[in-house]
Amino acid sequence: MDYAPGLTAVRFSDAPHLEAQTDPATGVCTVGMALWLATSDKERYFMLLHEAAHLELKTRDELICDSHALSVYRRRFPRDLMPTYTLLLKVLDPADPVHAARLQRFRNQF
Repeated sequence: MDYAPGLTAVRFSDAPHLEAQTDPATGVCTVGMALWLATSDKERYFMLLHEAAHLELKTRDELICDSHALSVYRRRFPRDLMPTYTLLLKVLDPADPVHAARLQRFRNQF
């Protein structure tokens, strides 16, 4: 699969249950409007870093993109990592074992 070199556009959608997804071929990131409105600037920054990581690293692996986005975020905001975690709490369900494992792995990187 060919990947776009980076995010080319951010679009918003009212589709129910849409969080954020990026088309790897075009680099267009579509974000659910409800999520966008419910997040802080730093949470949005982390979200876009995560989506850009899918393109930069040419992967659909969420854990790899979480780690990469956190490392980039940490360089800009080394003393304020909480928005990265609060964003994940908004999009993941801790009752889901796969999501719970992802949250735990993410917390271990702090």
